[in-house]
Amino acid sequence: MAEVRDAARQRLGLLGMSEAQIRAVEHAKLAQTRISVVARDGHRARGQIGSRSQLGTR
Repeated sequence: MAEVRDAARQRLGLLGMSEAQIRAVEHAKLAQTRISVVARDGHRARGQIGSRSQLGTR
């Protein structure tokens, strides 16, 4: 079972999730349906996975 968990953690890391985000998923036992995307200039866009609406900026 540890091998499966470690492989999943590695894949999440390769997708760009931080260690803190991976720990949060492990703790909640659920994936988040909302994500934040931060541009290099510091602007942040928020949206829902699978949503067809435009992302709003904050």
